[in-house]
This record gives sequence, C-alpha cells and structure tokens, in this order.
Amino acid sequence: MCGAALFGHVQNISDAGPSEMISALNDVVGRWPAILFGLGLFNAGFLASITVSLSSSWSIAELFGWSKSLNDKVSDSPKFYAVYIGSLVIAAFAILIPDLPLNYFSVIAQVIGGILMLPLHTVIGAKKILFHIADICIIIPLR
Repeated sequence: MCGAALFGHVQNISDAGPSEMISALNDVVGRWPAILFGLGLFNAGFLASITVSLSSSWSIAELFGWSKSLNDKVSDSPKFYAVYIGSLVIAAFAILIPDLPLNYFSVIAQVIGGILMLPLHTVIGAKKILFHIADICIIIPLR
C-alpha cells in the first residue's frame, strides 16, 4: 500500500531506507499517516528483535538440552538467558554501526544459521536417536 502511494514520488525506492519512505509519505499523504507508518515500522522491528532472538536461543537450548522456559528464573536456566540476552546485545550493537548494509547482513545471518544448525542438529540428534533406539530395545522384549 505504501509502495503504491509512493510510486513515482521516490527515486529508486528499493534502496530507500525507512526515513526516506516516511519523509516521502509525509509529503504525499500527510503527517499522521507518515507517523502511523513510522510507529508500525518501529513496532515490527521491536517485535522481530524479541521473536528472532528468543527463537534462536530456544533452538540452541533445545539443541544442547538446556532448560528453556521463560517461566524459569534466570538462575534456573542461565545458559538460555545468556544466549537470549547476548543475541539482543549483539543485534543492538550491530544496528548502531553507521552505514552497515543491514539487508545484506540479514541474508548472511540467515544463511549462516541454516548452515550451522543442520550439522549441529544432525550430530546431537543422532545421539538422541541412538539413546531412544536403546530405550525401545530394552522396553520391547525380544522373542
């Protein structure tokens, strides 16, 4: 919807950042729609920062068998919270680096995550499968 409103008003919109889009929206449709769009972008980024770091720390805690409940205190599952808070801090510092190509690093982070998770899940998952196979062999009597 914003792309349709800004079509022809912003040169090279694919390279425009949020501030250019909000400024162009302010010129085209007015101040309040631009403010609402900016608040929506902030809300989406804030929600994504929580969800992405939480899902990453949840996945790592699941991988290594750590306690991973948000209902636990920090003292009950310190490794889970360390990964969670660490990923938030690293992301916050990365955002503060001027002229950092965030789209490029977003794609690179997804690729690295995909490449690293498969071997880790395969190695650790294979150990769990072997233990489960041993449990099944013990539970099922051989005749």
